[in-house]
Amino acid sequence: HIGPSSRTHSPLAASSGDHFAGQFSAPPAYAEGNMVEVTGYSWKRDDFEPEHDNDAEVPLAELEIRDEDSPKDRETKLKLLAIYHRRLQERHRRRQFIFDRGLLNVRKQQSAERQRTKEEKEVHARMRVFACFQDQKTHEHLVDGIVQEQKLRQRIHELKEYRRMGILTLAEAELYEKDKRCRESDRERIKTENSRKQRYMNRTGQDEATQPLASGSSRELQSLRLPENKNTGDGMPNNLGLVGKQAAAVDFSDAPFFEALTESEAELCSSLRMLPVQYLGIKEDMLAINASKGFVPKQDARDVSRIDAYKLMQVHNFLTNNNLKPPKTS
Repeated sequence: HIGPSSRTHSPLAASSGDHFAGQFSAPPAYAEGNMVEVTGYSWKRDDFEPEHDNDAEVPLAELEIRDEDSPKDRETKLKLLAIYHRRLQERHRRRQFIFDRGLLNVRKQQSAERQRTKEEKEVHARMRVFACFQDQKTHEHLVDGIVQEQKLRQRIHELKEYRRMGILTLAEAELYEKDKRCRESDRERIKTENSRKQRYMNRTGQDEATQPLASGSSRELQSLRLPENKNTGDGMPNNLGLVGKQAAAVDFSDAPFFEALTESEAELCSSLRMLPVQYLGIKEDMLAINASKGFVPKQDARDVSRIDAYKLMQVHNFLTNNNLKPPKTS
């Protein structure tokens, strides 16, 4: 009988305990940051749960090579072993790929993923299937190049949009982006208010379809518009989708080409939050249409620029009342 004290002070037991304690005290370098519940890899057993091609051993479970096997049976069994060997090689290749690329370090992978933009995440996800055909450095260089190309294309698209809108300087571009963000914020506010109203009507059992709508107005804006501006007489809402107040006028006195505007044109640009160079471009196009047709139809006016339709119609009405001739009626 060997008591607890004998096992504790045995040189062999002590050396064995020290050996295994040192072997399993810390994970190897390739398993640093490993999370078993995510990766399924146990570094103490050095296996995955489940392994790749986890049923590779099933065909060999009942395999037994005997001396009395016929040559044909022996050949079939050796082919099964060769197939199993290839499956094990593929399993080992995939394991080694995971270890070499540091994919077990879940925290590091998650940290890198959080620092990427949505577009960069999409590129990395699409290119991930090609990682096994390249070494790590080459693959990372390829993906970084594609991400950089995507950024350049996006920037070129933005610059083309600025040029199409008549923007010539970065200062004008900054004003344009600020105005664009305001418009997007207004649309989101409209969408939110409309959603709240719809939920309220669903709770109270009211039907939105039974409510009368003003002619030419969408159901979405009708629910948010203020009473019409009786001083203008044109039937336009005085808030244009803004909830409770009009957009504040912008001072463009320092903007390029401001000196080319008349006092009334400057007031129009300020109230519409439209850059002077943008207004002058629209005015030039409408004057050209007016010179060829004698007037500017509203449909042609809408095709002049891709800005907000309301602003475009306000410019059209302003020019019609001041410079352009309205269509003749019989």
